[in-house]
Amino acid sequence: MGATGEDDWRRGIFRSVRHHSQLFSGILDATMTRGTGWHFSNVGSLLERADKTSRILDVKYFTLLPNVSDINTPIDDLLWSAMLRSVSGFEMFRKRHRVITIHRVVEFLILERNFPRAILYCIERACSSLEQIDGPMPNDQNPAILRIRELIALMKNVTAKMIIDGGMHEFIDSFQGKLNKIGALIRETYFDAKAFEHSPVLVQTQSQS
Repeated sequence: MGATGEDDWRRGIFRSVRHHSQLFSGILDATMTRGTGWHFSNVGSLLERADKTSRILDVKYFTLLPNVSDINTPIDDLLWSAMLRSVSGFEMFRKRHRVITIHRVVEFLILERNFPRAILYCIERACSSLEQIDGPMPNDQNPAILRIRELIALMKNVTAKMIIDGGMHEFIDSFQGKLNKIGALIRETYFDAKAFEHSPVLVQTQSQS
C-alpha cells in the first residue's frame, strides 16, 4: 500500500470512528430514559470532555506555538483557530467574538457556561446529573458531589486573566488533578462495596425483605 493509500485508509478509519461515535451519542441522547443509567453515562461523558478540552488547550499553549515572537501574529491566530475547530468551537466562538485573542479563547473554553465543550459547562452539568442519582447518602453528605461543587465554585471565581497570569499550565494541571479526584470519589461512593455497608437505602431495603 502506497503512502496515499495508507492516508486514505487512516482517514476512512477516523471517519468511521467519528460517525459511529456520533451515532451512539445521538441514539443515547434521543431514546434513553433519563434514569440512573443515563445520568451515569452523562457524568462520564462530561468529565471526559472537560478533561480533553483542558488537555487540548494545554498542548496548544505549550507545544504548537513555534516561537514567542509569533504571539498575536497571523500564525498564532491560525493555530488558535485550528484548536477551536478541534473542539468544534470555532463557529460558536466567532459568533461571540470577532477577534481571536488568548484571553477570549481561554474564557470561552474554560469559563463559558453555555458552550457544551467548555470546562465549566461540563462540570456544572455533570454535577446536576450526579445530584439526580440515588446514592448511598444524601447529596449534602456525598463526597463526590461536594468535591465537584467545590470545583465549580472555584471556576466561578477566576477570570481568564487570572488563569493566564498565574500560569495556564499550572491551572490546567491543578484542574486535572481535581478532576481525577472527583472520578475516584465517584467510584468509591457509587461502586465500591464498602460505600453501601451503612447506606440508609440499603439498610431500609434489607429490613423490608
